[in-house]
Amino acid sequence: MKKSNWLLLLTSILIVSLAACGGSAEENQLAEELHIYNWSEYIDPEVYEAFEAEYGVRVIEDTFSSNEELLAKLQ
Repeated sequence: MKKSNWLLLLTSILIVSLAACGGSAEENQLAEELHIYNWSEYIDPEVYEAFEAEYGVRVIEDTFSSNEELLAKLQ
């Protein structure tokens, strides 16, 4: 085979292999809840309401008031 044919064959095999690695549509479902840990009063609640309306996901916000509080929660 010519070099160009080998390259075309190899590229085709690579593309088919990568396409087979994709997950099913069931795996790509959005979660029902999104948990956010954020500074208090950092995001307007209307932003969460708009997000919930557009994506159908409930946003649950937990806040911290200092870096020390954040670090303690993460540890």
